[in-house]
Amino acid sequence: MQGAVLSCGTNRFPIPADMDPATTTQAAKPRRTQHERRAEAERRVLDAALELVVEKGVVRMTLGEVGERAGYSRGLAAHHYGSKEGLLKALIVDIVEEFRDARLATNMQPGLDSVLGTMRMYLDRSGNRDRGLLAMHVLFSDVFVSGGELATALEAFTDSTLTHFRKEIRTGIRRGEIREDVDAAAQAAMILGVLRGVSAQFYLGTPSKNWKRTRELALHAAERERRPDDHKKGPDPRA
Repeated sequence: MQGAVLSCGTNRFPIPADMDPATTTQAAKPRRTQHERRAEAERRVLDAALELVVEKGVVRMTLGEVGERAGYSRGLAAHHYGSKEGLLKALIVDIVEEFRDARLATNMQPGLDSVLGTMRMYLDRSGNRDRGLLAMHVLFSDVFVSGGELATALEAFTDSTLTHFRKEIRTGIRRGEIREDVDAAAQAAMILGVLRGVSAQFYLGTPSKNWKRTRELALHAAERERRPDDHKKGPDPRA
């Protein structure tokens, strides 16, 4: 199809229709849906909340600051989550789901491999100063004193973590990877306690100069404690 004609002196040159600005318009950028805009706003608000929890703690952080840090109005966080507690509960869920999705993406095998793999992942993130885990430490510290709705949300997180370890320990027992006399509930509680304690030390900086050695010692101890006597024990991390 021929469009306009360009004249130059006595010469006339036809302009193809697809190049004629009079007959073509720039393709309009697709408009985002309301759902997409809301999802982006919530993502930015949660990211801002995480930053401020790490920087200021739960008590000093305000919803207005979260909205501003996210690049919106001071009232947006309250509009989406209703209260500081509502926002922080959503943040806890977001951190937990991100860690779970990352763990599932590693394709750990059920049983002892999942127990040790989850421990390694947790300690690796702590040693690399992952901000999500750091925010959880801050939340636990603040809620330990204040209690309330956040304490209930964090208790649910703890229960789900213990459930994961109990399940994998019992699977390991059935597969012959873990001793039959191991108490799954007690071992799960001990593993989580070790992880949180060592992780806190990493963030405080005490063993951070050699955190990988500390990680390997923790993993070696966990494997040696739980393997049946006839299984080959892991390497000595001092070697």
